[in-house]
Amino acid sequence: MPEALHTKAVLCEFISGEATAAPSARHQTATTQRKSVRAWRKDCRNVMAEIMAARLLSLGAMQSLFHLAIHVTDLDAARGFYGSVLGCTEGRSTNTWVDFDFFGHQISLHLGAPFVTTLTGRVGDQLVPMPHFGLVLALPDWQVLAERLKRAKLAFVLEPQCRFAGQAGEQWTMFFTDPCGNPIEVKGFASLTTVYAT
Repeated sequence: MPEALHTKAVLCEFISGEATAAPSARHQTATTQRKSVRAWRKDCRNVMAEIMAARLLSLGAMQSLFHLAIHVTDLDAARGFYGSVLGCTEGRSTNTWVDFDFFGHQISLHLGAPFVTTLTGRVGDQLVPMPHFGLVLALPDWQVLAERLKRAKLAFVLEPQCRFAGQAGEQWTMFFTDPCGNPIEVKGFASLTTVYAT
């Protein structure tokens, strides 16, 4: 058996408790052998714990893009809004859907009836459209986008403003809808490290 496979087999034996002696304990006395087996199993478990911890850390650093697919009633109007007004880059498309790079994430717009929304989301003393989607930007980028939308004379559901001023969750926000009625919120934070601050 190749050395790597033998090592793996021995490791699995001792982690599962199936082996009766560590490789170096085959010819030792019974008492010494039992101690050696226990030490070997402990070492094996420690190695496996380190491997699992490394895997969990790698998962925490996993690179990902968020994907959202929603309905729109007019692809041309949606293209004009997401492409020209928001400045998103268009990706693939067919005669029934179109993809956009939505600030680093993928949004797919499909022909159909948009989801029903209501002003039922209470944030502070304000009611906001539910459900809604959006993004979080660093404050300078949020300010640039807010000015861009104002120049485009976009009708805001909630005008650009600061909320929770001086509190842990201080943020700037604005709500608007695309031409098909899909509500979008864009938040801005002075530091993205405070997005989940409590």
